[in-house]
Formats: sequence, structure tokens, C-alpha cells
Amino acid sequence: MSKVQCLRQFSLDPLVSPAFQRGVEARTRILEPFQWFLAGFGFQLARLSVLPFAPGFSRRVGLGNYSPQRALARLLDLASAACRMFSSISWLYRRKMTIMSNLLDRKAVKIEIERNFGAQLDLISEMVDYYDELLEKLIETNSLAKLEDTVLIGTFGHQALMMLDGVGVLVREGQINAAMLQVRTLFEIKLNLKWMLLQDTTQRARHFWTWKLRQERNKEAMQCVGTLEHEKIKASMPSAAAIPSEISEEARKKIEKLDEQLSNDFGDENAAFHKARGGKDYDVNWYYLSLGSNSIHRLAKELDKLEEISPLADYQVFYGPFSNITHGHAMELCFCNRDGFLKRFPIRSPEYRSTVFAYSVYQAYFIFLALCKPYSSEKTNELTSIWQGWLGRWEKVEARTRSPAESRLSS
Repeated sequence: MSKVQCLRQFSLDPLVSPAFQRGVEARTRILEPFQWFLAGFGFQLARLSVLPFAPGFSRRVGLGNYSPQRALARLLDLASAACRMFSSISWLYRRKMTIMSNLLDRKAVKIEIERNFGAQLDLISEMVDYYDELLEKLIETNSLAKLEDTVLIGTFGHQALMMLDGVGVLVREGQINAAMLQVRTLFEIKLNLKWMLLQDTTQRARHFWTWKLRQERNKEAMQCVGTLEHEKIKASMPSAAAIPSEISEEARKKIEKLDEQLSNDFGDENAAFHKARGGKDYDVNWYYLSLGSNSIHRLAKELDKLEEISPLADYQVFYGPFSNITHGHAMELCFCNRDGFLKRFPIRSPEYRSTVFAYSVYQAYFIFLALCKPYSSEKTNELTSIWQGWLGRWEKVEARTRSPAESRLSS
């Protein structure tokens, strides 16, 4: 079975703990009045069961010439229908409370996560601490003297550390789906890093730096009255016309410095980006100048030819679903139709946490391993050794908590 098929077979049922169930039971105590009502109704029915044998009863209650026995049978039928009606109401209300309760039970989810998955989260924290020290060592060794050092270590490495730490923070709070955004970012960081390291690293770092300077210039130009960028913003957002003069003047000074830097230090790269932009309202991505495409899929496809672990497979299996969350399209994580009911899923839940755990730590490892190789063989060997220890501990704790669907996916 392929990884894509396994992903589609993922269970959509939330993992409900006893704490969750106790919350549901507490909320359904509101049904007790229904139960007391039905008990009272039964008592009244028993008391009335002797009345059909009283003289003239059938005529007084509109049963015509029914015999007492037929009148009693008719009353019992009506009582049975009423009991079924109230039973249905009771079931519907219980069903509604079961479905709608605990959609945002922060305390219960946090307790559930800490009790069952605390070991994995502690291991992620240990990884973050190690990677933080690793970045410090790389910075001390190289002092970010070169432009590519600043991009690779100071930008890609630091952001990867932020995202891995973010996964731990979000999962600890039960926000598994939100953590998928960080995992998606880790995947993109890995692609950007490996593409820059593949060849012509210095030139590609200059492309990245020029691209960032042009982004900064565009941001300042939107706040500078009289620029083309400001006029476009003002046309779609009239309130932009009310920019204070001191902000506009400060933006103008920053634009002058940026233009000077782009012209003197990155003239060829700036001209190449200007040509690639053409008549569009936005710049192409930094890797467009070396890849010839603005597509992450194309970037993964090119790296797929060289990587032992396929970036293209990662893109197909994980990047698409994670992008659905980024763009607000992840309907399958919000609700499903179950037995004719629209069932909303909890806002916070332990579900899918195994996928987020595994994918985030693997992506972070490959990022920092690739980052170490051009700078320190000693740190590369050290990280490889430490990773084996992490992996052994990880597999032990995951085996105790992984659901069957997650086991199929990870295999």
C-alpha cells in the first residue's frame, strides 16, 4: 500500500480519553428532567389504566362506543407513541451533546498530551537545545563572515530551529493541525537550503540577498507617498493616503539607502530580477534565477534526482495536505457526516500527532545535517551519532502510543 493510500485511510475519529468522556457525561446530566418526566408519565398511565372500566368513560374522552378493553388498548398505544417520542428527543439531545462537547477543552487535551506524549515532547525540547548550541558553535567558528554564511546559518538554520520549537509548543497545547504549518515550513527550508548548497552557493546566496533587499524596498515604497507602489495601495485601500509625513519621509530615506546598495553591491542580480519580473506586480522567487521556475514542486523535482530520501515523495504525500491547512482548505480536519449528523471535530486533539512528530524531527535532522557538512565534519559526525540515540529512544516511546492508522503511515 502506498503512503498516499495510507494517508487517505487515516482515521478521522478523535482520540477520546476518559477525561473527555467524563466531560460528555457531565454535560448529559441535563437529560435528567426528561427521565423524571417519563417516570411521572408512567405513574399517571398506571393510575389511569383503571378508568376505562368506569361507566361512561369512553364517551367522556372521545372514544365513542369503544369497549373498556379497546379504550385501554387505545390509551396504551397513545402512551407508547409518547414514550417513543420522548425517547427520540432524549437520544437526539444526548447525540448532540456527545458531538458538540469538548470542541475546545484546553485543560483536558493538555493533560492528555502530557500524560501520553510527554516523552516525545521532552525529546523535541532536547533536540531544540542541541540544535541551538550547534548554531552557536557554527556562528563562533565562521563569524558569519561570508554572505552565504549569513543566509545558510543565520537565516535557514535559525528559522528551522524556530519551527521545530514551534511544533513542540503547539503540540503540547493540543494544536496538532496548526503545528502542520511549521512542518510545511521545515520542508520548504530544507528545499531552499539544499538548493543553495547544491552548486554556485555564493551566487545563489547573492540571489537570495538581492531578493530580500527588493522585498524590503517594496515594503518601504508602499509607505512612501508619491511612489508607484503607494499609488497602487492607495487605489485599493484609500486609508493609505493618510500616511503621516514623517513616516513617508523615513521610508524615502530607507529607499535611497536600499537603492544605493542594490545598485552598487548587487547590480547584476538586481537587473536580472527586474528582467524576470517583467510586467508583473510581484518579484519572482529567489531561486527562479538558477532554477528557471517559481514552483516549489519544480524545486523538489530537481532535488529528487540527487536525494536518497525523495523530496518529491515528501511533496506529494505531505506538502499538499499541509498546504490545505495553510490556505484554509482542510475541510476533512473540520467535520464529517456521521449517521446523518454533521460532526465537528475538536479544535484541539491528539490526532495526527505521530505524523507531525515524526515528520518535523526528520526534516529538522536533515536540515542541520546538511548545514553541518560544509562547515564542520566533526559536528557532522557528532550529530549523526546523537541522532541514532534519539532515534532509538523515539521509536520506543512512539511504539507505545501510535495508533494503527499512524503505524501504517509511518511504515
